[in-house]
Amino acid sequence: MYKRISRLLGTSLIAVGLPLGAMATTANAATVPPSATAVSHEAAAATSAAAALGVSHVRPLTSTEIQALGLSAQVTNASVRCWTDNFTMSPLVGMSEGGSEDWCGNGTLITYAQAGNCYGSTSLPTWNFLGCSVTGYYGAGWNQAQQQVNWNMCTLWIPWPSATCVHNQVNYVRLGFGPAGNVWTVSKGVL
Repeated sequence: MYKRISRLLGTSLIAVGLPLGAMATTANAATVPPSATAVSHEAAAATSAAAALGVSHVRPLTSTEIQALGLSAQVTNASVRCWTDNFTMSPLVGMSEGGSEDWCGNGTLITYAQAGNCYGSTSLPTWNFLGCSVTGYYGAGWNQAQQQVNWNMCTLWIPWPSATCVHNQVNYVRLGFGPAGNVWTVSKGVL
């Protein structure tokens, strides 16, 4: 698959074949993130898989929301737009995981991105939501921003005589955000 895509897009795609978080260098030694264009081509295939697990609501931020979030300084000209993505996933009936991200871009580069927020809950017997975390990658000055959300779920919770988690698992999703408002799933699963 990497050979087919690299023929389409050229050699700047080298970082896509590396493990997540790895960086590649070009001949001029500039560090580049995985190609947003290449990931976007894979996003079409990932969309149906992502739809089975969750829903993503991407929309442009209004000027009132931009001001309320303190992003007015990010909108330096008419080409810069800001978006928000609120996503939810239900890996199992009775379990909910979600989060959000706000970012701005000029159609070519991300001009603002900050790690968003997350939440989770479960009504499954013997399960308990233990918390979540968000880590941001790339962002301003890059051709994409990425956000990884980890949800820690106790799959065997014994609430008595003292609260004890016998077994837990960490579900995750890593999302990519493009400078033109596009969103894609980079990876997801259980850590």
